[in-house]
Amino acid sequence: ILQLSSSFVESQKIKVKKIDAIAKDMAGNTFDINEGTVHEVVIGTWKETNLKFHSSPNEMESVSKQINTEFNAVIGWGYFSQYYTTINYKENRFELSKKSSEKGKIEFSTRYNKNSNYLSIPITINNSKENFILDTGSPVTMIDSSYYYQNKLKNLDFQIGEKFETIQPHVQNLGMLKQLNAIGIIGGDYMTKYKISIDPFEEQLNFLK
Repeated sequence: ILQLSSSFVESQKIKVKKIDAIAKDMAGNTFDINEGTVHEVVIGTWKETNLKFHSSPNEMESVSKQINTEFNAVIGWGYFSQYYTTINYKENRFELSKKSSEKGKIEFSTRYNKNSNYLSIPITINNSKENFILDTGSPVTMIDSSYYYQNKLKNLDFQIGEKFETIQPHVQNLGMLKQLNAIGIIGGDYMTKYKISIDPFEEQLNFLK
């Protein structure tokens, strides 16, 4: 649900213990996983207490350097899946609610994959059904290089729900997504086109204008 940087955990002197699991980044690097509990987390006007978190030594710090953006926490799908959530990427705004509060015209909808710890959604490429991870932390849409070149793609023409789309993705080795049964990441360059409303109880994403 919540991941904290190891440097932040150390600076706040939060107690952690190592668990029997390993984290892996997109480059294939592995990291130990520590677990702990924070007494209070405030997100906008929202407050949570006694929230469990994971932390891997220097893992978040290495990502921070790669994207040249300092951050100390990641809130995962396990947290958002408890609420109706609206993502307005263009305005850098998230809205979480216990009740549905969609505002705008629904352009199209799609189901998401229930058994994933990430927000994984099915799309169709050349009549082949594939999975992509919806990642608000990625500014661009990416596709695995092996899939891209094996299928001789020139750009990404795909169907999501009832909608046909075209985007020029960034092509790179995303082999580690195989363990998530996915071949790519939908990033901010696509999400700026819509407001995305997540209904965790109907297991559906609505894309609104």
